[in-house]
Amino acid sequence: MASGKFRDAVFANTFHGLGQLREAGQFCDLHVTVRDQDFYCHRVVLASVSQFFKSRLASTPEEGFTAHVQVDHEDVSPQFFSSLLDFVYKGKDFVTQNTAKDILKMSAYFQMDFLTNHCEEFILRNIRPKVCLGVWQFAQKYKLHRLASKAYKMAVDSIDRVSHDELLALPKSMLLILLSLQRKLSMDNTCKLITDWVAADQDKRAVHLTEFLPFISFPHLSSSYLSELMISQSNEMRNVFFGIRGRDSNSQQRILAQQSVKVNLPEIQSRAVLLGGVTRTGHSLQRILAFGLQDTILTHRDLEPIPEATGPHFASCTWRNEVYLSGGTLMPKFFAVYKPRDNQWQVLPDLTGQGLEKHPMAAVNSCIYVLGGMEKRTTGEKRTSPQVSMYNVSTSTWSDVCQLSTGVREASAAVIGHRVYVFGGTDSREENTDLVQCVDTLTGRGYVAGRLPSATCGSRALSNGGIIYVVLTTGEVLQMWEDFDMAEQAEHLLATGRDIGTEDKSTVSFKQVAQVSARYQFGACLHDGEIILCGGHTDTGDPLSSVERINTTGHIISRRTTLTSGATNFDLHVLNVPQIRLTKRLLGSSEVIVDFPNLKGWRCRADALEPCLAVGYKCDTK
Repeated sequence: MASGKFRDAVFANTFHGLGQLREAGQFCDLHVTVRDQDFYCHRVVLASVSQFFKSRLASTPEEGFTAHVQVDHEDVSPQFFSSLLDFVYKGKDFVTQNTAKDILKMSAYFQMDFLTNHCEEFILRNIRPKVCLGVWQFAQKYKLHRLASKAYKMAVDSIDRVSHDELLALPKSMLLILLSLQRKLSMDNTCKLITDWVAADQDKRAVHLTEFLPFISFPHLSSSYLSELMISQSNEMRNVFFGIRGRDSNSQQRILAQQSVKVNLPEIQSRAVLLGGVTRTGHSLQRILAFGLQDTILTHRDLEPIPEATGPHFASCTWRNEVYLSGGTLMPKFFAVYKPRDNQWQVLPDLTGQGLEKHPMAAVNSCIYVLGGMEKRTTGEKRTSPQVSMYNVSTSTWSDVCQLSTGVREASAAVIGHRVYVFGGTDSREENTDLVQCVDTLTGRGYVAGRLPSATCGSRALSNGGIIYVVLTTGEVLQMWEDFDMAEQAEHLLATGRDIGTEDKSTVSFKQVAQVSARYQFGACLHDGEIILCGGHTDTGDPLSSVERINTTGHIISRRTTLTSGATNFDLHVLNVPQIRLTKRLLGSSEVIVDFPNLKGWRCRADALEPCLAVGYKCDTK
């Protein structure tokens, strides 16, 4: 007899014997009461398959004593516990379409990983579009990441076929994920889904309406639907739609230029916009370059330069298709906004205090948040700050919000809904941290949400409105998984003045979706389901001239040469830029002709010359 078959025969005979002993009530030393029903079994059997029972029984006498365990948890019923004993003692598979979820809940409570995995595999094989939303919510609650991933991807692919009522019952965070990924709904239906979702629980959800507006391009709504909205919606919504209904071309262009939804129309096009940077020789650049991400050769157009030489280590973020820029080594108090519609900068009220550098920024609901960073004190010394400040776009005023649990500099930040997440950074002890900190902008409170897989600084965090990706300098590309149920519980505790607690209650986790080459002080943006990385330098200081495009599934699509080779410390965003701004080049007093491969006679500004020469392009000044 083969050893494998012999082993299986021994196992089968052993458990058959144990089953007979349980049925005869012999040597049973464990008494389990599920609600009001009693079961007798063997401690060694349940402890061998369940961490729950192993932990509970560890402190009981091992001989001459029948242990008793009371189970009153809502996820465990007498019926399913009886079936569980048959499964353990007899190998009887009781997982069906009707029982899989209930058994999985019970196995998760008892910490029976092999049964949990068996149930998850069964549901994965049998998931269908009509039940995918329910499966997603179920998987999210029980932290079944594989199942949740398949369920939400199926929901994205079939969003035009799933139950509208089920969509309206989704938590905000789940709807944000769907809208950030879906490509099937028309703009009318997208807007209708958002307004219907808010109306389904107006009192609680109205505060979140503006978080969904970046998914709507208002000039692309049909006239009939706009008329319907103007009649049916609240005054707040009417203000949002003002100027669109009449289809006035000037109003339409003005509003279109402020839309976050990326477009490619004859009059306005989506472009990557590169701000500032530092050349190989340390020269700080004020330029803004716009280039098409799908171009075979990355030709750029110059936009209005930054009005002040901020130096490196400034921060920027976008809100409603405008770029807000703050701080920097040379101008730590500087704060301004770039408006693509007019191709102009507007200088705004200075940052509070003595200003900042090496800080991240983020935008939520017409408020710009500045988080941590390196601040200059009145004594002239610099320190790592924990302060979170907010600029209100509507009132043009600054205010303090809260303090981070740990002050950090050279961290990155990104937004999901009303939450601003801050990733890693260097703390006041000059040590890199793996902390993920969160600012709840609704209550103005901060807390530790979890930890990255490793300590890091200088990362880039990118959000599509529903999912955050973090690119580490070591080349790992991470997708953040938000446990929004636990996040809401934590925020409720904080709002009522209670402590979250010291035990591990992470509201976020991560999985690696790609590995690229290491790069430092690079630029990154998210566009059309792709993470785009460019510029920066290697760990030995060599400049990088490649553009890496990573599909969010983890596939590295291509590498191309960018005209910004040799530059570091720049920021990269995707904006809708009027075509008129892309056909005019702003040339300084010193104009150069640069001979690029396949692009003879390309004209660029003088301050773009140095990074071009850094990679050996031939240049003749004229």
